[in-house]
Order: sequence, then structure tokens, then C-alpha cells
Amino acid sequence: MWINKEIIGWFTSLKTTAEQHAAVSVVALQGLQEELIKVRTERDMLQKELQVQQINSDWLRIKVNAMEVERAGLIQKAYGITLPVPEIAKKVMPEITDDKQFSFSDIGEDLARQLGYPSYDEKK
Repeated sequence: MWINKEIIGWFTSLKTTAEQHAAVSVVALQGLQEELIKVRTERDMLQKELQVQQINSDWLRIKVNAMEVERAGLIQKAYGITLPVPEIAKKVMPEITDDKQFSFSDIGEDLARQLGYPSYDEKK
């Protein structure tokens, strides 16, 4: 059976092009894998750093609260004055779900009060 040289050349060029594209794809995939490794490493590092910062923040909050209690106790002993003790409390914000995307638009007075923000409603 005789096959035209042009058809053989066409198949050969298709094979060559496919091999070139495969090589480019392999290089691109390797680059993406390396970038993914870097991003995951950075993410893990930032997660650990955030954990350390949260621990330091909690420690500082506890120390400041203890000093405020101690200060109020010393003033009461020294001068006989009972003072209210301010306390720094850790407030956990509600999570933003998929249907509630973050935006800078007005959240409304009711939600602002619920979240503990000051209300500027003139109807009060």
C-alpha cells in the first residue's frame, strides 16, 4: 500500500508539534508545582506567625487586665476609694459566610448595634 509523502509529513509534523507542546506543558507544570510549594510554605509560616501574635496578644491582654485589677486594689487600700476596673476583652467577630461577602457599604443600625459599633441613629 502506497501512502503519500505529504500525509506522512503531516502526521510527522503533528507528532513533533505534540511533543513540543508536551515539553512546554511539563516545564509549565514544574514551574507551577514549585510556585505552589513556595506559596504553601509561606502560608504555613504566616499561620505560625499569626499563632504567635495571637498568643502574645492574649498574654498582653491578661497582663493589662491583671494590672488594672491590682491598681484598683491598691487605690482602694491606700485611699479607700473603690474604682471600677476596666477590662480588655477578646471579641470574636462573626465569620463572613459565602452569602455575606465583605463590603464597605452601610450595614444598618441594627447590625451595627449587634456587632457593638456606635450608633448614629437620630431616632433615639
